[in-house]
Amino acid sequence: MVPRARDTQAQIFVFSCFWWSLKKTSRWSISPSTATTSMAQRPHSPRLQRTSPRASRELCTASSHSQALAAKIAGDWSTILAVAIVRILRSRAKTFVVVGWIFFVVSVPVCLLIGGAAGLGLFYFPAHPQATLDAYDIGASRVVLASGALAAVASSFALALKFRATASVLVLVIWGTALAGTQVARSFVEPGPDYFERHIGSEAFLVPWQYADFRVGVPPDKMPSEIGLTIDLCLSNLKGRADTDCRFIQQVRILPNEESGVADPALKSWRKYRSQMSPGPDRSGYQSFDLRYTLQAGGPTRVDHYFARLNSNGEPTRLVMCRLDDARFCTHRALVGNYWFRYEADLKDGDEALDARLAALIESWRRK
Repeated sequence: MVPRARDTQAQIFVFSCFWWSLKKTSRWSISPSTATTSMAQRPHSPRLQRTSPRASRELCTASSHSQALAAKIAGDWSTILAVAIVRILRSRAKTFVVVGWIFFVVSVPVCLLIGGAAGLGLFYFPAHPQATLDAYDIGASRVVLASGALAAVASSFALALKFRATASVLVLVIWGTALAGTQVARSFVEPGPDYFERHIGSEAFLVPWQYADFRVGVPPDKMPSEIGLTIDLCLSNLKGRADTDCRFIQQVRILPNEESGVADPALKSWRKYRSQMSPGPDRSGYQSFDLRYTLQAGGPTRVDHYFARLNSNGEPTRLVMCRLDDARFCTHRALVGNYWFRYEADLKDGDEALDARLAALIESWRRK
């Protein structure tokens, strides 16, 4: 490649500066005169004392010239370095554009994988403390994907318009900002809470995230308000979500006794239609009651079966309703202290021991 005139001038200038700096050193400099040498050997001579102010001024002037020359050389080197960088950007423009396209193609499956994994975690485990990071990863993967597309397309246009250095700079700046910026921003994202505040009447409870109730795709802090609280756990061991021993999670609803007749339809129906129920045979330690009704005049008669355990006042302490007349699919409502617990279990599985364990678990979450 034939060197340009500007490059030749720069090389001549650098060589001249280098030669001048060599001349200023002791090895390449001219030997001092005899008079100067003799004066240096007789420092206390009257002649030297008379000429010392002038020599000092000359020395200061020479020092100033040396500093100015050094600054000029440093500035010239900075200019040469900048020119060299621009030359590299121009000569390697096609390489940078191709690399930008390769990065974009590779980033597509990577971003889709990261976004998909974060989306699944956020959809099925919105109460997890890492849910905030999952939400950020979804947004960051989209930003990186859009940045990669922008870098590839913009650099290609710049190269087509003969802006070779600009094409290289676009790839470097956009990709560098996207990758470094998303990682720095992620370090400022705080994880979600470990506990969620819930209320039963006027009492507050701090429910661990493993037990917090949510709807699929709806985080716990976005759940609508309700009377009492709802938790998710395994009745077999009272473990919560993400526990390896918990395989079948179900909801447990806790209601205050004074609000149970309003919030629970079965308790409301029992208290409203108790006088119209007919007693049936005892079963598994329960008294059974049947409620017959029709939805419309002349329609078929329906029967609801209630299994109850009553106290001395005739009030239920446990009320069970089974679906499809099958004792395996029953909804239990148990009064423990001042709270009603509602959960799904076999007719014979619900007992006072399980209710006491549930009550102790809820009590451990009471806000102090």
